[in-house]
Amino acid sequence: GIRAAMEKVLVTGASGYIASHIVHQLLSARNDDGSPKYQVRGTVRTASVAKKTELLKAMASDIGTDAADRLEVVGANLLEDEGWESAVVGCAYVMHTASPLPSGVPDSADELVKPAVEGVERVLHACQAANNVKRVVMTSSDAAISAGGVPSMCHKPADHVFSEEDWADPELVPAYEKSKTLAEQRAWKLWKEMPEDGRFELVVVNPVLVLGPLVMNNAGTSMLIITKTMNGEYPMYPPVFHGVVDVRDVAVIHLAAMTKPGISGNRYLACSEEYVELGLQGMVSVLHDAYSPQGFRFSTRAMPSWLVPVLKLFYKELRLLEPALNIRIRRDLSKTINELGITYRSVRQTVLDAAASCIQRGLVRTPAGYQAPQEQQREEEETVQSADGDGGDTTDP
Repeated sequence: GIRAAMEKVLVTGASGYIASHIVHQLLSARNDDGSPKYQVRGTVRTASVAKKTELLKAMASDIGTDAADRLEVVGANLLEDEGWESAVVGCAYVMHTASPLPSGVPDSADELVKPAVEGVERVLHACQAANNVKRVVMTSSDAAISAGGVPSMCHKPADHVFSEEDWADPELVPAYEKSKTLAEQRAWKLWKEMPEDGRFELVVVNPVLVLGPLVMNNAGTSMLIITKTMNGEYPMYPPVFHGVVDVRDVAVIHLAAMTKPGISGNRYLACSEEYVELGLQGMVSVLHDAYSPQGFRFSTRAMPSWLVPVLKLFYKELRLLEPALNIRIRRDLSKTINELGITYRSVRQTVLDAAASCIQRGLVRTPAGYQAPQEQQREEEETVQSADGDGGDTTDP
């Protein structure tokens, strides 16, 4: 019957922050006649199958009665062969989003590089062996393109305009950037070595810093900026102007990268268009304007650059930001916009929706007598709610 026509999509690291939005959009997608488009199989770490299945099923049942029935969760670990080949069987598409993401600087680059690179090898080999995969979409990072835009780390002049043509130098960059760069390079190399007739197609998505609302309780490392700000944990903010992209837009880009014909072999930057003007302090000001009238108290002060080396001893997130101080990177975003037909949400909307979502999920302490604004309550009812669970991480391999 109809079931046979539904294509199955594998999403690796399905309980991660970006991945859960991809799963959400896949399960929500409909054909013109209103019938559901996809079945989804998600992988999570073997150790957390029971817990993550419960969270993902709860998110799915909020979409609609049939969505949870179209979702299956299986265990597979990036550092183990077991489970990958059976996970890929029967899947027309594979979204490889699982990758380790640090909340601070890891002790050695290997902690991140090994699972990232080996994970890519396992997933791509399984796709090749299964012989039923039409296309793989891999989540890489802008870190593999611009290394955060630090000119010294990518042999580029300060006024360079970055695009999908650029690569970070893995020998010059910190551990996270190195893991992302080497994993993506490994993917392209493996794919190019496969015999051209009969191999699956490959498309890569390279997001900058991802923020936005949650579809389940799994705020990733990147969302600490929102929750810690709202909780008043930062005394001041360093002068960083990294790109920002909405998690919902990143998921839309992944689905477009999965289905659009004729784009195999391409990378696509995911970055909202007006990121540079705002900067970190600008994002905090947006939150402050919206929430200080309601009794939220947090700093909006700028951090002098000389203080960063001192404060980074206490705030590990600062160590990740330090190389990018005062750098206003320029990017050419036209390829994703034109080829995939993407319209980005404004950073302002992303930041406000992220904050509302964190408040609603209890990740942010609210002042006495706080009432969610009417407009936000309406939006929250439209965005899908999920059952409460604990924090989770951006990077459930």
